[in-house]
Amino acid sequence: MLTIALTVLGCSPTKVITVDLASNNAQNDTAYVIFDTAVNTPTEIDIDAISDLLQSHVDQLRHFDTMPVLAEIAYILSEADETCPTYYTNDENPYWADQCTSTAGAEFQGYGTSVSYEEMLLEDGTISSGSHYYGEGFLVSSSGVQLEIEGGLAGTDNIGEDGTYFHTRYLDGQVYNASSQDWTGWNYGPRFQLTGARNPESGHQFFFGAAELETETTAVFIDQLVMSNDIYNLCTLEPGATINVFTESSGWLTIDFHGPTFETWETDMSMCDGCGQVSQLGDSLGEVCIDFSDLINWENNPWTE
Repeated sequence: MLTIALTVLGCSPTKVITVDLASNNAQNDTAYVIFDTAVNTPTEIDIDAISDLLQSHVDQLRHFDTMPVLAEIAYILSEADETCPTYYTNDENPYWADQCTSTAGAEFQGYGTSVSYEEMLLEDGTISSGSHYYGEGFLVSSSGVQLEIEGGLAGTDNIGEDGTYFHTRYLDGQVYNASSQDWTGWNYGPRFQLTGARNPESGHQFFFGAAELETETTAVFIDQLVMSNDIYNLCTLEPGATINVFTESSGWLTIDFHGPTFETWETDMSMCDGCGQVSQLGDSLGEVCIDFSDLINWENNPWTE
């Protein structure tokens, strides 16, 4: 799930919109929510609260750097010895599966596999550097850093044949570090695949991807987000994106933004204002306005600036 928070630009006092759930047809096709038609109590939707939630999550997107986690994993694996953990092989990569403590004091419980490479030339001419890890279980360093990992994560820094730099961070699963102060210490961790791309010669710059963020009571799904700078006179105030938001008080909402996408570069510039249309089961409920500028406010690498 993706959770995104957005700052409202020029908001008036809190706007409350009433939706009569009983008026919704139970046969309406929706991928997200089924309404109980027996419920007659209207739902109050606080648009300003939804906007604040989105802004806070948008501001988090460039902090989801997997490289420090991958470096910590590599360090713990370097504390392995000849017998702990036990390694096996399959048709792809070697993997470890064990429950043991190495002579250096590192602890391994579960299984995992990792791959790292530097400046590898791909068939399409891309020069790729990166690290990938997939596993399930616990890794504990000799210094006491404990990682709980379920699923896969990666970080790649590539140079395309045309000179474009692509910096991608990916997490499909869960990484938890109880002692961490960043996103790896969240009780409900994010899932994401996010890329910052820049061509130094043309000056063209993008930030794109998808993310799922949730808490105990909220969820934000960001789908196919694309932000661009103004080198080609595109809309730069908002992305092309659909964001689905859930709160206990509002239920599921859909928010559509009107910026460029990889399918449709040219957009209606009269709608390029940083505001997205909020709807629920097809009914328009108003709009939220978000500041997305941080997503392209970097020069070389979005994860290190």
